[in-house]
Amino acid sequence: MPTAGAATPLLRRAAMPLPFMMPQRPHLAAHHHAARPSPLPAPRAPAPPPRRDARAAAAAAGAALPADGEGGQPAGAGTALLVKKVAGLGTIFLGATINYTILQSLRDALVVTSCGAEALPFINGFCVLPLSLAFFVYYDKLVTAFEKTPNAVFYWAIAPLAAFFGLYAAALLPNAAALHPAGLAAALSAALPASLACVGGILVNWTSTLFFIMGELWGSVAISLLFWSLADDVCSVDEAKTLYPKLGIAANVGLVLAGSFTRLVNEGVARGNGVLSVQIQCAAVVVMAGVMCAAKAFVDSQVRPYLSGGSRKEAKKKTKAAKAEAGGGEGKKPDTWAILRSSSRIRDIALMVMGFGICNKVFGWTWKSEMRKLYPAANDYATVMGDVASYTGIVTICLMLVSKWTFQLLKWRGAALATPVVMAACGGTFFLGSVLAQYTSVGTATGAAALLIAAGPVSGIVCQVFGRASKYSLFDPCKEMLFITMADKREKESGKAAVDIVGNQIGKSGGAWVMQGLILLTGSMSRAMPATAVFFFAVVGVWASAALRLARTMAPEERQATVDENPPLEPPLPQKAKSPPPATAVAAAPAAAPAADGNGNGAGRPAAAAAAAAGAAVAAPVGARAAGPDLAGAAAAALAAGAPLSGLGSEASTAGAHDEEGDEEREVKSALQSHFD
Repeated sequence: MPTAGAATPLLRRAAMPLPFMMPQRPHLAAHHHAARPSPLPAPRAPAPPPRRDARAAAAAAGAALPADGEGGQPAGAGTALLVKKVAGLGTIFLGATINYTILQSLRDALVVTSCGAEALPFINGFCVLPLSLAFFVYYDKLVTAFEKTPNAVFYWAIAPLAAFFGLYAAALLPNAAALHPAGLAAALSAALPASLACVGGILVNWTSTLFFIMGELWGSVAISLLFWSLADDVCSVDEAKTLYPKLGIAANVGLVLAGSFTRLVNEGVARGNGVLSVQIQCAAVVVMAGVMCAAKAFVDSQVRPYLSGGSRKEAKKKTKAAKAEAGGGEGKKPDTWAILRSSSRIRDIALMVMGFGICNKVFGWTWKSEMRKLYPAANDYATVMGDVASYTGIVTICLMLVSKWTFQLLKWRGAALATPVVMAACGGTFFLGSVLAQYTSVGTATGAAALLIAAGPVSGIVCQVFGRASKYSLFDPCKEMLFITMADKREKESGKAAVDIVGNQIGKSGGAWVMQGLILLTGSMSRAMPATAVFFFAVVGVWASAALRLARTMAPEERQATVDENPPLEPPLPQKAKSPPPATAVAAAPAAAPAADGNGNGAGRPAAAAAAAAGAAVAAPVGARAAGPDLAGAAAAALAAGAPLSGLGSEASTAGAHDEEGDEEREVKSALQSHFD
């Protein structure tokens, strides 16, 4: 029987704390936890604030997020689907652009060499417009007929155009001499005045006129209508910002390829044979139309079944429905003329658009009339048009690549004035050289006159190329920047409608009206050259004046953008000076989480857990451990109420917020940069 003295060690041993109750040394604690893992999960350091991207913004707005991949597919399927979109849409756009470039060269060559350049304004004004309306009525019937199978509309809209070009190459062109009424030509030339001789040529050479109209329709139908409708249907708004600039580059590559192909055919395979040259190029157009249909079938089978909604077309429908619901209907359309009268800024934008369209049309027709004198054969003329198309594609790509630096160096004012200044300089040289060539013999001209006569055609090519290339790299971005900076949403929407209705339509038709009047007064484009030059420079002057007035309104926006990009250094805030150094806070945060004892230090653990659940970075101040549960509970309450925590955690959150704001600004700039193509 043990004695009392012997029992004392046993009682002391029973009263000793168990190993998990004893404070352990670091190296022993590591060994203990490695041998016996704790059933409770180890506390983790608070997570950093998540980067606010498009998905986070959509979640914050309450929008439903799709699965990891588009259409509920695995995460990698979204990238594969985007690649398929790029391949299918890029092929369609490339084929449509190649065909349009080939047809543009052929139609000008056929009409200008057979009817004269004076026929171009009359064909555009009296032939293209009625048949365009007729074709769009046909398209509307297609949409109604294939309402249950809308994918077939693309093929039925392309088929008539491709069939006509095949018919022209196989039957109309070889038999043009028999199909053109020679007796009607003699009767019209005797009945019509000399100023309307081109109208007789339009009627007699009806096959060439019809080819010109169908070639013009190709650009409106295949590119403006069918392709962009398909792209808006299968691309989301976010994808459009990345995909559409790449498609613009593909289109300009098509210009280069088509121009090179035209030169190869005219100077190689069909050299000296005009009929064979047209037949080969028309066959290429039909083949490329087939490639476009195959690419459309690929999009229908490999892209459409996996779309999850959210396309640009759906976004437009939702926006329209929301406006109708908010206003009780679509409402009354804005009065275009009232908008132009009330807003000087919208009026100046419309003047810019009208000036650009009129100058391009008037100069283009006049330049083509002079090119006919230098290249009277249809093959040679088509080769020159193909070369101009190739130069246009190359210059457009170069301007797109340097457009960012162009706007940085020249600002909006310089970028907006670049096009009218270059067109005025090159156009002035062209008009002076052409007028001097009419009144001075090329062989007897000397000095500056001979130099201007020789430089006239080259300056005309430069003006034509730069005028087309700057449309997508300088002019359109300048116009869109003006609308972006408008604070009044109603003014922005109504202004764009007014510019599209008045500016584009008058820009396209105004040049034709003016040239028709000058031809009726003088009899030909050559005799109308001096008056055309005066009208050209007057329009350029109005265009440049409107750009200068708009530049004054853009100057404050550019200064504010410069300040936002380079903010001044601010002195540190007083409360931030009281925070502990970063190393101490970072080291204290993990140590505060596992500490739990009877002094109340464990109360910091719920606050950190709540902060991690909320997705915020919490860095507990060093004094929180010594202050006990009151301070920790107050921090948890403040976090639950949404108030920011003081200390180094707020500094990290502030830095993260600045990074997020910088990311948003870069996203906006990249979206704006997408307009540069």
